[in-house]
Order: sequence, then structure tokens, then C-alpha cells
Amino acid sequence: MVLNRYICFLPFWLLLFGCNHSEKQNNSNVEFTWQQSYLGGGGYITGLVQHPSDSNVIFARCDVAGLFKSVDAGKEWHLVNSGLKHGYNQNTEAVCISSHDPNIMFRGSGEARKHQMVGEIHKSTDGGQSWRSVTEEVDFFGNGPNRVYGERIEVDPFNKDFVAAGGYSKGVWVSNDLGETWKFSGLKGEPISHVVFHPYKEGLLYVTTLDEMRMKDYFMADSTENRPKKGRLYKSADFGQSWELVYEKENMGFTQLDFFADNPQKIIASTYNKGIVISVDGGLTFTSAMAGLPTQTVRYNTVAVDPNNPQIVYTAPARSGSDTEVPLVPIYKSTDGGQTWNPVADYSFDNFKNYPSYIRTEEYIGWAISDLLVDKHVSGRLYMSNWYGVSVSEDNGLNWNGNNFKGTETVCIENLVVDPVVEGRSGFVMPDHRPFIGVDYGKTYQQLPAATEYKNSTAIVFSRFNSNLILFAGKRDWMGEFGSAILLSRDNGKTFGVVKTFENYLTVQALKEDYHTPGVFYAYIDRSLEQGAGLYKTSNWGESWEKLNVKLPDYIKTLPHYMNFIENELLSVTYGQQKNVCGTNQLLCVDPHRSGTLYFGEWTEGLFRVDNDGESTTDISGGLPFHKDSTSVLVDIKADENVPGLIYAGFINEGLWRSYDYGDTWDKVFPKDDTLFNASSIAVGGFLKNEIIVASEPLFWSPSESGVFISNDRGETWENIYDNSYGALRWKSIGVDPLDGTIYGVTVGNGAFFSKRQIKRN
Repeated sequence: MVLNRYICFLPFWLLLFGCNHSEKQNNSNVEFTWQQSYLGGGGYITGLVQHPSDSNVIFARCDVAGLFKSVDAGKEWHLVNSGLKHGYNQNTEAVCISSHDPNIMFRGSGEARKHQMVGEIHKSTDGGQSWRSVTEEVDFFGNGPNRVYGERIEVDPFNKDFVAAGGYSKGVWVSNDLGETWKFSGLKGEPISHVVFHPYKEGLLYVTTLDEMRMKDYFMADSTENRPKKGRLYKSADFGQSWELVYEKENMGFTQLDFFADNPQKIIASTYNKGIVISVDGGLTFTSAMAGLPTQTVRYNTVAVDPNNPQIVYTAPARSGSDTEVPLVPIYKSTDGGQTWNPVADYSFDNFKNYPSYIRTEEYIGWAISDLLVDKHVSGRLYMSNWYGVSVSEDNGLNWNGNNFKGTETVCIENLVVDPVVEGRSGFVMPDHRPFIGVDYGKTYQQLPAATEYKNSTAIVFSRFNSNLILFAGKRDWMGEFGSAILLSRDNGKTFGVVKTFENYLTVQALKEDYHTPGVFYAYIDRSLEQGAGLYKTSNWGESWEKLNVKLPDYIKTLPHYMNFIENELLSVTYGQQKNVCGTNQLLCVDPHRSGTLYFGEWTEGLFRVDNDGESTTDISGGLPFHKDSTSVLVDIKADENVPGLIYAGFINEGLWRSYDYGDTWDKVFPKDDTLFNASSIAVGGFLKNEIIVASEPLFWSPSESGVFISNDRGETWENIYDNSYGALRWKSIGVDPLDGTIYGVTVGNGAFFSKRQIKRN
């Protein structure tokens, strides 16, 4: 049946993909329409802001996915990142809406890399639908240690043209022309946690700080400043021209402020290490307000006063797994203006509805609460954000609705694979979750049921010889400290069993099936070679594994060789989270035409051809751009299933390379010049079997713009088919359905995408 369909549609596709000799693009009669999967994007939702007049419009900032917007009071979310250019623009640390004109918005984003902090403020004049950069002077760390605290950009509620912003290390910056130009206002080197205008008293701008600047030694390595370990409250009464130190306290870091409509002198604050504190003299003094709150947990990310009833205040300690004295969903309410507190409810799982399948207990709902937002317009409505998404309550927090986190369900995806025989089926792997599988051409995905304690997934493979068999690799934790494993399912993912375990931080980097012999699979294990890293093989459908005798240069002791740089600096989702979305499942390739031949890549040290299942190893790096630059890193290897000897190698910085002789010689395919380009992931084949698709991930170390390029003549001509309205997507993996030509792509933070082909209408 598949063959008949190919024969039927071949003339149609030949017409669409007719020959073209343009050096810049294909100019075909086909257009590619991109859609995001039902899951949407996601990450840690670190802050919430509400439209000043429309009760249904809420914005949620995210540490890796940019900004989400809901127009139905949190039931569904969609990305609003159009206009972003850099990968670090996805790391959003601040967002604000002008109370004078809600079409005017600002957002701050940035990250720490290469021993420096970078940042950018973007402005929108259409309610967040599109954004443009207005300054790169202010630094932010959107996926850093301070990401969950108060907003750091705000428009003066009494002056429509005045905007203030606080950087991670570069102090306060102000604008007198509604964000078009910015000037330094002071407080450089202060670890700012919140920038906020007094909402009820004109002319007062407050800035809070933590007691120390975290990660300072990384991005301010040459600084000799010895700041005292004190949290501070600053105030300006002259639009940032001068600053008054109002209050400071040793070992107490402020995280967020809020104010009371019935008393302009009263301020309540959440703190990093002293719980909740209150001032009744405009911030000159603070007293503890912990009556009824748990004493074990000292970090509070948020405090929220009901703007319509200042006697009602909400807060939540930042619960972690060891906080045995803290409720699983630790939301507390005060009815006396923050003096005393009580749990909102004695929650059970019955109080929570419409959550994704992996939210198995209320502990997940209460994990790492970042923000509480009291609805300004609808009495009794609350919003809560945490590590997984946004929940909504319509009854003052007694019951909560997750709305299945629609639009924000996924986080940072590592790799995607397309089923070679089952049309429309694909799957992906990611930290914090087991694999997801979809059967409808990328529209929806479902997480595989709980198999074991291996909750982080790093690789997955569908069998071409047995459509019911799936192998995936998992870890108990990000780093693999508590072990990793290969797991096998013979019933299409309904159940899994562990078939091979690894210790000593060993991690399964890739799983691939042999083209030639049913039951043969290969695994690439990284970390210490001495402790077991290398290539493994099974000949009995994954039931047992043996290590292959692959010879690498003696100086290579670990995979990756430059482990800290590859996994902590260059490819990771953020600095400081080693082995988090650093790339998996792409550095092992099985030759489709020569039995027993594999291609095995080491990020910086070479590409190797392994013949006869490890009996011989040949370095085929000659002509490839290894060591040309510190960022000249190999990240993908793909073989053409239709042309013997044709293989492709994708490099960060150096683009896409091709060999027609099993890797003996190489030539550069794209771009043809020395333009910087990250060939982050490659897909080969397609409907007519002659396509190459390459996706580019924007990285700080190698700032190639986000893009998806396609060639339907094996690399002679190219066309960028990326939809720029999605912003600076950090593509991690790309694939193409061999049966209908659907293109699939997965990203850091922004979820999974798919693209259908359509005839262009002139």
C-alpha cells in the first residue's frame, strides 16, 4: 500500500520539487506552514502579570521559553515571542504592562555565559504580539538563581512616560520617553530583586536587593568589590536621579514587595531567608510577620496583597522535598493584613483538577511556587505559578484548576525521532520527564506511563522490524549520579522493563537500531571511559548488551573530552546546569548500506568510522573543521539511506559538511562561505528521498540566528522555511516523516513543532 501511494503521488511531488539552480534558495512551489503541538512550550513559570483592564488577559514569564499570554483567564496559553533574535531572549526575567496604555509592554531577558552577563529590554506597542529591542545596556539572568523574584521593569503608574528597570549587576536604568532611550540611574553592583513604584503614593520608586549577588565569581571574576552581606531597600523620590538607602539588614535578602491601599506607609515583603516581614513606616523598619507560617522553610518568593481588600494577603514558602513540616501545597492566607497566617486549606488531590498525567500528587502542584497573583477584577480568583505551569482558583484558593497546563506543558526537549515505518508517529526525550510519543503527525503527544524511577529521558528509538518495540534511555536525575538505564517495551510503550543499568554518572547519549539485522541495536554511553563509557551492542532486541572495543586516542579520557565546556557552557540550557539539554542521540549513526559500520562522534576531538562492530576504528576527521575555533563542535551525524557512502556532519559555528565516500573526504555543503552557522540538527530523506533539512540553534557562544533550511537536491540549493513569528527558537532536533513528508522539530523551552507542505497560492 505504501508503494502504491508513492507511485500515485510521485508525479505530483516531482512537479512541486522541480529542478532549480538558484544558489540561495529552492524557490519551489511548496510552502511550509508551522504549527506548535498541543503541549506548547514551557519551563519554570517565574512570574505573572495581569492586564490592567481586561480580566481575562494574563502574561506568564518563563525562564527558558520567553513569554506566554492567556486571553481566557489562564485556561490556555500561547507564545508571544515575535521579534526576538538571540537565544538568551527566551530567558525572560521581567515583564510589565503600562497601566496608562496596555498595548505598551516591556520585557527583560538575558543570561550569563563566557564569564559575562548580557541582557536586553524589548518593547511592544501591540500588547505583546511583536517586540523590538530598545536597549542592551541592562543585564538580566532569566534562567539564573534570582529568576523567581519580583518584576524588575515597571512603568510609573503616575507618569506614563517614565520607566525603570533593574539589572542583575548593572544597577538601575531609567527612561523618560517610554523606553525609547535609557540612562544609568545608579546602584551598580547591587543584587536587585524587585523594582516597583508605590501604587498609591505618587513619585516613589523602590528597589530591593538580596544580601549577596549569586554567581558573582563567574561573571565578575575581576571584581574586587567586597559588598557586605546585607539585603537593602532603596527609595528614589526624584525619578531615579538620587537614591536613599532606607533599610538594610545582614543576612536578609528581599525577594518581593507589596503595598496596602488603606495605608501608604505599610509595606510587606517576602525574603530569601527571613520569611515575611512588615513595615509600617514606609520601609524604615521591618518586623517579622511569621505567626502561623512554617519555620522550617525560610525562602519565600512571593507575597500578594488583595488590591480590593488590603486585609487579605497571600504567600507561599518555596517548598522542596525535604521540607517535611510544610504542606504539600503550602499556600497561606492572612485576613489581618499579614500579621497572622493560616493554610488556605487542608488540601487533598480532590482539590486539584485538570492536570497532566505526570502530576500524580499534590506535591507536584506545590513544588517551587514562584508567584501568586490576586485578580484585580474578579473577586475570589487567584493565579499560582510553579515549576510546571499556572493554576487558577475561582474560590479564594480552596480549589485549583491546572487546565492541563495547555500551552505550557513541556520544558526543554533534548531530541526527537521519527518512526521509520509507522506513519505519523514520533517521539521525544527531555529532562524531568519520561519520553513523549505522538501518533498524529506532531499535533499531540502523550507521556509514556511510569516505568521505573528513571524520570529523565535521554534517547529513544522505534524499531523498523517490530513496530511494537521501543527502547529508551533514562536517568534518575539530571547528572546521572544515581544511575541510568536502558529500558525496553514490547507493547508499544504501555509497559517497560530495565534491561541494562549504568552507574558512576554514565549516561546513555544515543540509541540506534541496525538497518541490516533484526534485533541489533547500539548505544553510545558518555562520561568516564575507564568506568564504562563507549559503544555497546545488543543482538537480542535489547535483552543483553556487550561493550564494543572501539579505539579512541589515548588522551581522551571522558566523553565529552571537554566536558565542562560542552555541557555547562556551550550547549546547556543555562550556565550552571551541566548536562541539561546539551544534546543527545545525534552523535551515533548506523550506516544503512554497510553492515557493521557505525559513525561515532566526539564533540571536539573527531569523527570516527567503526567497522566490523569495533574490530577497526578509523579517524575520518580529515577535512572537517575540528579545532578551528573553540566552538567548532560536532553535534550531529546522519547517513543517506538511498545513496551509499553519503553522510553528513553538523557543526556548531561551522555549518553542514558532506562526504560521498563513507567519510574519507569532506566538503562543506551549507553555508558555502564562512558565514557563522550552527547546524544543530540534520534530517535526511523526505518524501522523495533527496531532501536535507538543517535546523540552527542560536547560542551565546555562537550567535547563529534561529532557522530551518531545506534542500531538495542534496545540498545544492537551500531555502529558509522558518516562521520568524515564533522568535528565537533554540532548535535541538529536526526530523522528517519518510512516508508523508511532515517536518518535525523540537526546541529548548518552546516545545515541539510540525510543518505540513502546501502548494503556494500566487
